[in-house]
Formats: sequence, C-alpha cells, structure tokens
Amino acid sequence: MISLKTFFKIPQLRLIAGLLFIAVLFNACEDDIVSSGDLRDEYIGQWTCHESSEQYGDSDYFVSVSKGMDEDHILISNFYNLGESESVSVYIQDNSLTILNQTVKGNDIQGSGNSSISFSTINFTYTVNDGAELDHATAEYTR
Repeated sequence: MISLKTFFKIPQLRLIAGLLFIAVLFNACEDDIVSSGDLRDEYIGQWTCHESSEQYGDSDYFVSVSKGMDEDHILISNFYNLGESESVSVYIQDNSLTILNQTVKGNDIQGSGNSSISFSTINFTYTVNDGAELDHATAEYTR
C-alpha cells in the first residue's frame, strides 16, 4: 500500500488526483444551475394586462400565457380581451416578441413587443382589424 506522502510524490498520480478534484468541483457547480433551457418557461403563467386602444380606450384584464407547439412560440389567451378560449400565437426570440398576422375570432392581429430582462413585464404594440375598422393598441403585461 502507498502512503499519501508517497502518492503525491508520483507526478502522474498527482496529475490524476488534481484532474479528479477539478472534475468534482465543476460537477458540483453545475448542480446549482436550475434551468430547463426552454425560453418559453420565462413567459408561462397569468399576467395582468393594461391595454390602451384607439377604439376602446384604456382597459385592464387578465391574460394567460402557455407554451406553443414550437420551442420559439407561446400562446396568449384572452389577447385583446377576446375571451379565454381565444389565443394568439407569438414568436419569441430572447426578449423580442413578434405577433405574425393571424385571424382570431374574426380579427386580423399583428404586432410586436419586448419583455424586460427579468421577464416581469412585456410591452406590446399591435393592430387589430375587425373588417370594418383598424384599431391601434398598446399593452403592458405585468405579473
């Protein structure tokens, strides 16, 4: 059996022991990071919406955000206060959000937005065309 004093005098064994220590140290640090890696998780949940519309003025209501079919899409239920069973698909890329032209409950909707770095607020600018009038609106979502 080799004593510890003799063990650390052998260069190859000292190198292996050092590498093992570093590997254990890095592995321990990785356990502290809790992230699914799915950006959509930052947006999921219920939000309070304060909307300002040219047609309807200011209003406050709740929206719910859930995951879309793709890794870069979320769904916002009750967007533009159209009802909880109605959803708008939103493309996300980091803190930028894009509402590609889509029809929801007879309304053509498109726009864009940004979330804060902490994902605690989202600001949208969008248009809604009901076939008769074009409404310009802004909204701030907060948790």
